[in-house]
Amino acid sequence: MKRRHLLTLAAAGSMALLCGLMSPASAADKVTVGVFPISSSLPYFVAIEKGYFKELNIEPETIKLMGGPPNVAALMTNQIEVSAVLVTLEGLNANVKKQGVAMYIAMHSQTATWKMEQFVVREGLVDKVKSLKDFKGLKLMSAPGPANLNTAKGILARVGLKDGDYTIDQLDMGQHVNAMKAGTFDGGYTLEPSATIMHKIGAAKTLEAGVIAKYILGSPDADAFAAGCAFTSD
Repeated sequence: MKRRHLLTLAAAGSMALLCGLMSPASAADKVTVGVFPISSSLPYFVAIEKGYFKELNIEPETIKLMGGPPNVAALMTNQIEVSAVLVTLEGLNANVKKQGVAMYIAMHSQTATWKMEQFVVREGLVDKVKSLKDFKGLKLMSAPGPANLNTAKGILARVGLKDGDYTIDQLDMGQHVNAMKAGTFDGGYTLEPSATIMHKIGAAKTLEAGVIAKYILGSPDADAFAAGCAFTSD
């Protein structure tokens, strides 16, 4: 009796498998992805171009969101399911407000060699500004979001510059290159690829990279895992 029952189950399983193989392909899983268009987001676009999502029957819908706060807000309100690049401090703050809203599955490291966040100086001030201390009295810009702004201020504090020694304003990443080219700011805390573009067109030069590792983590060789890809736990 027991043997007959097992044979019946095996036959049923084989039939189900055969029917599954003969049925038409199922619809692709649609996933809404918030993308902050900086160099850290490049793997996402490479995956699309290479057809990796298509191979897994996943159809990503890309929504451009400029910075951490818009990505966090979209995750919390279920407007997106994935943030391709979310600053870790922003993710931690989001999880305090709504537990499980940002679950990281990949982390991006940065160092002085593998550059992301960095301080740049306008081309016309290169001879005057030789170190971060020389930003005293100057007008600076910052990548958007409280995490970027406070990190920039924290790094400057480590070299002895306090609030009032300089001015610093958040600026949309899409405006960084043109702002430096126009001389609107003397320097600032920017991200890739903006820094490389500034250098290529002669608008600014990198003053120092790997600043999170050196000034926040205390070692220029440290891996600063400052951002990554996060899913909502839903």
